[in-house]
Amino acid sequence: MKPLLTFDPSFYAPSSKGALQEIYLKNVNCPCEIAVDPSVQTVLNLLRRHTTSMPPQRVILHYYGHGCHPPMADGCLFFFTEDRARYKPIKIQNIVKACTCPLCIILDCPFAGVLAPHLTSRSDIFAFFACSSCEPLPLSTDEPMDIFSSCLLTPFDTALEWRARQNSSIFEEKKQPPEESLEFLNNLFMSILDSILFDTQTKATFDAFSKDPSINQITRGFVLAQRVMLSFNLHSSALPELKPMAAHHLWEFWDVALDFAITLSQEEAISMVFKLFVLSFKKFPKNGYFPLFSFMIKIPSFHEQVCDVLLNYLDSSEGSADIAARSSIPRTIMSIVKPSSSAMLILAKIFSTGSASQIDAQTFNFTSSANSDVIKYGLLALICAMNNQPMSSFNRLAQVCIDHAADCAPFSAIFLGLSIER
Repeated sequence: MKPLLTFDPSFYAPSSKGALQEIYLKNVNCPCEIAVDPSVQTVLNLLRRHTTSMPPQRVILHYYGHGCHPPMADGCLFFFTEDRARYKPIKIQNIVKACTCPLCIILDCPFAGVLAPHLTSRSDIFAFFACSSCEPLPLSTDEPMDIFSSCLLTPFDTALEWRARQNSSIFEEKKQPPEESLEFLNNLFMSILDSILFDTQTKATFDAFSKDPSINQITRGFVLAQRVMLSFNLHSSALPELKPMAAHHLWEFWDVALDFAITLSQEEAISMVFKLFVLSFKKFPKNGYFPLFSFMIKIPSFHEQVCDVLLNYLDSSEGSADIAARSSIPRTIMSIVKPSSSAMLILAKIFSTGSASQIDAQTFNFTSSANSDVIKYGLLALICAMNNQPMSSFNRLAQVCIDHAADCAPFSAIFLGLSIER
């Protein structure tokens, strides 16, 4: 359980406070406590209450500071005195020292980046800054004041609203996709955010921001925030540092997909998105598309075609299987209830590199298939996995090898032999 503490020392309440609590209770399963116009002592008391859990859980500190004294280069944040008569500074280092657990800090305030140098003393801190150290966050009549927080905490809804506002001069009224298309668009949007992050960051950086589910969710929103904030000439940043993602070519894919959803029927829109994805990948293949493949491969009507495209790419592109191994593709394929033989071949290629994380055979669903090719290539995938990593729960598959000794040869014999040897 990961608490979310929102500190609002401003004279204006952020419009998404209700959304803040809802998104975290729903997606992170954590308690949320919002302190409006808090005193320094109130802040310290909240920190002591929520940051001493055993074992230590990551706490998310959200500082919303519009309309109040901005942070200073010496590391000071400003809250109220007990009587709320004036602002009182507190060093960000003191806040960090008061927290013995890992932290994620969201700073939605003017000159937010000025505090970045004061947060580098601990390796377990993630921080997201709304703007650079020299940007005052000017108020805009076109967007809500808490647009940065909204991007991080409710990225899909914010993306739809921002896109509608961008096109407000074209249409007399806001054009939004129909209700029945929202689930598909939400899943597509999240896979696009994952793809942009996967394509632009180093392996170490991507792994660091993806390990913790709550940090991963906020980082997805930060990918959107970089694009949205840059449209106001504001430069959001993160700690550890993330490379710029606002100009990535996949944003164009998202804009077109959203236009499809608004102007076409649900079935037509999904078909057009898929065709655009396949056509774009065949002309301009990139390893950064792997998270998008993870999304597309789960759609039954597209599964076979997506597997064929991915399999051909892994065959023709040197080193691509190693990169696919650290993406979500292996986990996604193993979670599919009715995988295809092509999907099992993809797993075999990935596992043969030795780069995939340890595999538990109990997570595979291929053994219940009525297609002998699926079982055959599923066994091949496990053989490749066994050859490169310690065995984990493979013994129960011995009966499968015996039952399919002939139609899954020679892989049934090889797998059974390896299992007995080990």
